[in-house]
Amino acid sequence: MISSQDVAILMDRYNHIENVNDLVGKWMLDNRTIKGITILYGFDDAGNEMPIQSGVGAYDGEKFFVRSIFSKSQIYLLNEKIFSDMTNQQRFPINSELLLDTQIGKYALSYFNDRKKFITGPLGQSFEQLIDFIFKSDITFNFAFYNFENYANYLIGKNKEITNQLFALHKLANMDREHFLKTREVKLPFDGNTLKSKVFDHLESFENKVTVEAFDKKEQLQTHIAAIVLKSVLLKKSSLSKEDKVLKLVEFMDETLSVIMMRELYICGEWLLGENISLFDPVNGGQNLHEMPKNINGIAWDLLLLRFTEEFSTIIKHGVPTIAYYASFDRRIIEVGELFKSKGAIFPGKIWSNKFYMIPDVDIPSWVNRTIGESKNNEVFNHEAMNRRAKNKPSYTRVATIRKQLEYEVIKAFSTK
Repeated sequence: MISSQDVAILMDRYNHIENVNDLVGKWMLDNRTIKGITILYGFDDAGNEMPIQSGVGAYDGEKFFVRSIFSKSQIYLLNEKIFSDMTNQQRFPINSELLLDTQIGKYALSYFNDRKKFITGPLGQSFEQLIDFIFKSDITFNFAFYNFENYANYLIGKNKEITNQLFALHKLANMDREHFLKTREVKLPFDGNTLKSKVFDHLESFENKVTVEAFDKKEQLQTHIAAIVLKSVLLKKSSLSKEDKVLKLVEFMDETLSVIMMRELYICGEWLLGENISLFDPVNGGQNLHEMPKNINGIAWDLLLLRFTEEFSTIIKHGVPTIAYYASFDRRIIEVGELFKSKGAIFPGKIWSNKFYMIPDVDIPSWVNRTIGESKNNEVFNHEAMNRRAKNKPSYTRVATIRKQLEYEVIKAFSTK
């Protein structure tokens, strides 16, 4: 049985790889130790070193950005099959999926309603460039984040808006890509009645029991993230030292929420330490008190999108990993995504199937140790503390109450002259 310590050792071994030869060499050695290990790893420019084609890790268009959870522009996969065929040029064996969101839904609706008018502006031109990139890169569409983002809207009766967006998104997902790239015309493999059926089947899924249960779990996650951001906003305004602000955030996550969410801790922690992070611009200064909870909720949604992207990069279909992407026309979400970057990942064989362990660019243990001190680090980040948090997890109702209390405290703090 592979232990978590084995995986930690592997992650440490791959943490300092800077060239393809080291990647292949270490993979050969470790594949003997842990049979069937698969490595995904990124390089900004591997040149002709790697005899197989890369997947896309990060891409900047003229006005849009496409990102996976990897920091590098090219991602390479090494497993037994690939290694045995490395003398021949290979197509990158990976499933690539773009997580759709409401922003893309709105733009797709504008695009299909009146393409000529929409592309006269820079946003419409950028959206068409994004479609071109997705089609040429053989990236498919994933509705999971869009569904969750719009679940609450569906429940409060915004069906018309969602329905119109779904018509546009299903056109985008099903149209003939080669025909579109040549002619800019939408050609579907079915008639309008079939398209209508697809959209209404999609809407019915919002009431499916399994879907609702999945949405409930994600809602709890979003509420946790929102509570962490709210606490960070309160601490930012306090008179504590920068390091003590991060310490208080760690204690809040450890003792009140009973969960340590490293991405959110690091991003919010860097902001508390004085890093200029544009994601937090809507709450800097607190000029509009009535918009503050809404703006913080928006920040939590952006952070949740990053978590969705990571989660959907843990899926192995027919032995082939999936890389999920998010796209944005806003530099802020890209900047915050790049704060917590990963250079690669490890799949430790069949015995741990569908497990995906990140190789971060950031040295998180050193950052925590440096920021909150070795004593607190050892107290919070150990197996006993993990077990304690697992036993003491508050109910979702309790976390939702904590979030509401924090929203009140934030408005109160910013309304005090």
